[in-house]
Amino acid sequence: MKKMILCLFVLTFVFGFSVKAYAQILFYDDFEPGASPLWGNELGDWYASGGVYQAGSLSNNPPTRSSLPFQLKDFHIYVQINNVRDGGIWLRSSNLETPGSSSGVMLITGGFCSDDSGLYWHVVKDGEVGPCLNVKTGLFIPGESDPYLRIEVTGNTYSAFLYGSETPVTTLTNSDFPSGQVALYDYSAQTFDEVDLFSIPACDIKANNLEGPVSLKQSDTLSVTIELDDGEYEWDFDVWVLAQTPFGWYHLTLPSEWQPGMSCTYRGRIGDGGPIEVLNISGLPVGCYYFYFGVDPNPNCVIDEPLYYDDVKVCITP
Repeated sequence: MKKMILCLFVLTFVFGFSVKAYAQILFYDDFEPGASPLWGNELGDWYASGGVYQAGSLSNNPPTRSSLPFQLKDFHIYVQINNVRDGGIWLRSSNLETPGSSSGVMLITGGFCSDDSGLYWHVVKDGEVGPCLNVKTGLFIPGESDPYLRIEVTGNTYSAFLYGSETPVTTLTNSDFPSGQVALYDYSAQTFDEVDLFSIPACDIKANNLEGPVSLKQSDTLSVTIELDDGEYEWDFDVWVLAQTPFGWYHLTLPSEWQPGMSCTYRGRIGDGGPIEVLNISGLPVGCYYFYFGVDPNPNCVIDEPLYYDDVKVCITP
């Protein structure tokens, strides 16, 4: 989710805290005493032994894969790898049960393009593996290092971190896959020792189907829509639909009325949905308007941390 500097300033100033990137743990497996039954084992005869997980039949054409069943948009995954040499993680992948149709982004750990010593990316479309992208070498001793990696997928950005670092080792920008599954890939004697998967609710708000900033004349019609990917969250939320206008703050009330002041729009269980139109109007007074759509997992109609949100700026001219 994009967090515009102005939006962050406004939320920090008005509500008294900064917005942080929190996430809910969705899945954990340390492969003791065996692998979770949620693993798909689509290709590679995967098995767990001695607290580690690996493919019994290695292949890179097509690449092996063992997936988790969650359809995710934004998420973090932590992976402990032993004796890294050539393997990786599928991200926002699809059609994994059909190798000739599989698509997604792959982060390669070790691998040919880094002389088994680094990280890089592939984009896979309909079974065709693209070139090595954004290669970083010299991170590992092949067959000896045991890296603990954090991979963040947010919007169109894929980032890979060595554990404990706030600076990504390598990133990839790609808009081909808005959502998909996570899976493991193995083409060597390396093994997976631990997997932690965290989901992030993804809020999206647009003006006239644009991310913004948007410029309109007073005679133009403004349409504001919201869309939510709940990130597999399983509890209630506060839902916020707010507008900062030249004449003060407004909030959306159900079913579809804007009222002065700041308050939550809804409290309760939410799910994926949208796009939903929350405003359709022309003739607004000249000036700039900031629309916000967000959720926080404490349904008390008070903005709490963690807060997940998106925003769009609209400026009206004569």
